Order: sequence, then C-alpha cells, then structure tokens
Amino acid sequence: MSDDDEHTWDRTIRGSLFGEPDNTPRKHYRRRNPETSRDAATDAMVFVPESCRRVYEYLQERGGRTDREGKADLKMNSYRRRRADLKNAELVADGGERRDSKWGKAMTVWVLTGRKTYYGETK
Repeated sequence: MSDDDEHTWDRTIRGSLFGEPDNTPRKHYRRRNPETSRDAATDAMVFVPESCRRVYEYLQERGGRTDREGKADLKMNSYRRRRADLKNAELVADGGERRDSKWGKAMTVWVLTGRKTYYGETK
C-alpha cells in the first residue's frame, strides 16, 4: 500500500468511526461509567484503523466470508466489531449468501462494497 493509500485509508476509517474535526469517539463507549469507557474508546483510536484495515484486506483477498470464518482465519477476537465498523462506513455489506455454521445456523457472508468514503465524499 502506497503512502497516499495509507493516508486515504486512515482518513476513511477515522472519518467513519470517529467523526470530525476533533476525532472524538462516536458510539464507541458505554453510557454507564462513561468516563472510563470514553477514555478506552479514545485510546482505541490508535489501533482500530489498523484492525479495520486487516479485516478489509482479508475480505479483499479472500472474497466473501462469515464473521466466524474471519475471526478464525485472522485469529482476531475483535473481528466482528471491526467488520461492523466497516459496514457502518459502507465499505462492507451483506453479500446475500448464507453459510451454515457448525450448529446448522445460517450465517451472513460479508463482501466489500467497492465504495470508499472520504469524510462523506464518495469516490
């Protein structure tokens, strides 16, 4: 990934997850005990974009995957949350396919939308 792509990625994820202009966390902290939770969400601003990038690149490389497949393949406990962040940023969507889990329950297959957002601009 080039330096320009790196900068664009950070702008995309940070803009979608944390808002502008002061980068305060949006909806990433609990209402109960908000002070400590807000502090933790603010600290997460450092690593969340990189975790989102890992999920995005994984889906880009492997195609549609369920949350269970992604969590297992990336060995990443926060996989579902980061995939949900990408969905909220309109970078990932329900692919319309379902796969059965080992318990026989239908699981959503998530795919990239092909859309990148840059603080509300669509490119």
